[in-house]
Amino acid sequence: MHDSNALLDALKRLLPSAFAEVCFRFQIPPEYQRPGAQVEQAIELVRYAEMQNRLPELAALVPQKPPQANEKKQYFLLPSGFKPNPYFTQRDEMLATLAHRLQTQRRIALCGLGGMGKTQIALHYAHLHRSAYRAVLWVSADSPQRLQAELAALAAPLGLPTAQE
Repeated sequence: MHDSNALLDALKRLLPSAFAEVCFRFQIPPEYQRPGAQVEQAIELVRYAEMQNRLPELAALVPQKPPQANEKKQYFLLPSGFKPNPYFTQRDEMLATLAHRLQTQRRIALCGLGGMGKTQIALHYAHLHRSAYRAVLWVSADSPQRLQAELAALAAPLGLPTAQE
């Protein structure tokens, strides 16, 4: 699918989460990122890919088939303001270490002083590797009460029974 019209149609049909993943993986520069509806964003994305002669690369990122009914649903639940940072750079070693440790230890904590980039590293990893996990869930653990409230708030989006049910 290297025809720009067919690619544009495929991008328009994607679920918003799949479209966001394509945009993130394609690494469109910030000056070509347009806020707004998915249709306008898709037009800009295809226009940029054409200018850069990268249509085949963009087409390779677009899922070729819609999810089947028997496929397990994936969950990507991050706070609405947690979008990929287009200026995130030079953390490849940390991301590789994080990926390795998550594969071998299954859990990890990022610790450090405020402003060191812990949230940005976790956010970038979550977006970069979201397809490798059935669920990517983000909760804040500032206090036991907040952690409990945010874990309880995950029940509805995950289709789990709540305390009221």
